[in-house]
Parts: sequence; C-alpha cells; structure tokens
Amino acid sequence: MGDVLSFNDKPMAPSEVYFLDYSKGYDILEGIKRLFREAGFGRVLKGKVAVKVHIGEMGNTTYLRPVFVRVALEALKEIGCDAFITETTTLYPKRRFTPEGCYEVAQLHGFTEKLGAPFIVADGEGQGVKVKVDRQVEGCELGEVEVAPAIAKADSLLLLVHAKGHLLAGFGGALKHLAMGCVTKASKAAQHAACGLKFNAELCNGCGKCVEACPFDALRLEDGRPMRDLAKCMHCNSCMFACPNGAWSWPEEGKAGFQVYLAHAAYAVANFFRGRLAVLSFVQDVTPLCDCATPAGRPLVPDVGVLASLDPVATDAAALDLIDVAASVTWHSARPPNFLSKVNGVDPKSHLRVAERLGVGSTLYRLITLEWR
Repeated sequence: MGDVLSFNDKPMAPSEVYFLDYSKGYDILEGIKRLFREAGFGRVLKGKVAVKVHIGEMGNTTYLRPVFVRVALEALKEIGCDAFITETTTLYPKRRFTPEGCYEVAQLHGFTEKLGAPFIVADGEGQGVKVKVDRQVEGCELGEVEVAPAIAKADSLLLLVHAKGHLLAGFGGALKHLAMGCVTKASKAAQHAACGLKFNAELCNGCGKCVEACPFDALRLEDGRPMRDLAKCMHCNSCMFACPNGAWSWPEEGKAGFQVYLAHAAYAVANFFRGRLAVLSFVQDVTPLCDCATPAGRPLVPDVGVLASLDPVATDAAALDLIDVAASVTWHSARPPNFLSKVNGVDPKSHLRVAERLGVGSTLYRLITLEWR
C-alpha cells in the first residue's frame, strides 16, 4: 500500500493519496482516469459536479492545461456525473475582476465548452451561500464565509489544483483552492484583512498612485498623504503593489494571520461539501507565485506528477513533500528541507496544521504510487 509519510508526528490515521509519477513514463491522460478509479472518486462525486479550476490571470502561462480538465470531465461522465467548469472573480483589478472579464480569460485560455462542459463564473450571479465557521482556533474571528452561488448549488465538488508557490500562504494547493477559489469577494476580503497592511508616511511622496490603483475607492489624498476608508477597503493590496516607494507593506506577522484565516475558510467550504469532495493536484510547473501573477516566475523544480485524494490536507502535505524531493534539482538559491518556505519567506505547512486541527483532514498520508503491469 505504500509508505506512511508526514511532516508532523501526530498519532493520526493516515489518509490515502494516490500518485501518478511522471518519472515512470506512463500515459498521463490514462493515468488521470486511473487515479479517479483508484482514489475512489466515484464514491463521493455524484450528480452535478462543480469542477473548480484556476484559469490563470491574463498574461500568466503556467496555469493548468485545459486537456487535463477535459480528461477529468470524461472520467466524471464515465461514473455518471454531469459537470461544469468554474472559477470565481478576483479582488484585484485585473482582467478577472468582473464576471465578464473572468469569462473572457477562460475562453482565451481554452476553458471552453469544447472540453465537454460549460464554463460558469461561480460568483457571476446571485448571492453567496453563507456557511458558518463553527470552530475557531489560533484566535481566528472569522464567523462565516460565502460560498459562491454556482458552486454552492452543485451536488459535489472536484478540485483541479495546480500546486505552486504563493506570496502570502507560501503554497497554493487544495486548501487555498477551497478557501479563496470557492468563495465570494467579501469572503476573500475577510481572509486578506487578517494579514493587515501598514503605511510608512516617511516613504510616501504623495504621488497618488495607490489612490489611482484602488478599485473600491477606499483611498483618497489629503494634504499629500493617502487616507484609507476601512469601511470600503476590500484588502486587495492593489495600493501596496502600485506604490513605487514601498510605503504600504504587510506587517511581519501578517502572513501567519492570513494563513490562520485561510485554513478556517477552507474548513467551512470543505465542511459544506463533506463527503462530496475530491482533489486532483498537478505537481508541475511549480512556480514561485500563484497563477494570479503575470508572470508567476520560472518553474522551480522538474515536473513531478499528479496526486488524487479525498483529503485536501493530505494532498497538500504530499505535494509539499514531493516538491522538497524534486528541489534537489533547482535553479533557485533556496534548498530543501522546507523548500517553498524559503522561496517566499512563509511556512506553507502552517495553514495545513491549522486545517488539520479543525478536522479538514490529516497531514499524515499514505502515498500509493500507481504501477502498470
């Protein structure tokens, strides 16, 4: 059955994570269908399935290949499911900020009905479905999240994850897919608010570029200095990225706070789909930054393979461990162990541990590598 692996020593039952190892030279597309069967996706994916993807921001080129989505849709059809491809709009004011822009990028990037299912912007119409965060740890005060309406109406949820680095969370995997990718703008903002933002007046020259960049009219110039209206602020950090002098920045403890809230949001969405959730994680094109970045950077390690599990925490844990192994060959100055933590200056395992405490899944896993006879 494979070895029991983990990055912590908690005495928990390991979750099964199935692995299609690219180094073995197997047919990847056929392997994806086999992962469906081996990982037991047919037990949990029923009826109308929301296939959550990250379509990549306009200008990003390392997002998940549409052909993998097509094969997943074929596998869903084989087990009697209907499906739609879905994504949510962003907080930041790029192309995917609006439903229309999000749909446009999806079409340009190949996420069209030619794959075998319609593409739906999950938060394009209607109100989000409020889901309580009925457990809190690490001082989290997040009381609820709003699941994007189209996703909430689905009978089950399949996450198609591109494993990669992330500037705030250290790692963008299944948990981030749940926490950020499946919710409305308001719930994205609530998570980002936990990071915080500080302003250094000594570095500000009053240029007003942060005010111009704010998509929510939450900033105004007064006496040559930006003033922030917290009631309007959606914590998108556009002001920080627009400032040429670094006057806006994240506080030192901000990333850890963000991870705590991200884990709680992931818990709420996972709990909403409890027993109706599966994950395929593609550990390839592992860039330093998320698919929201344009560009996300040069891939850090050789392509690894595909993971399949019913446990999003175990899937992320396995992906991080496999990336550490692959990082023995990298162009980056960082080296394993904990490779991605050194790339972005934040421990990517932190939100996994919080999610484990909340009961989302286990950081212990049994890695089962597919073999062809």
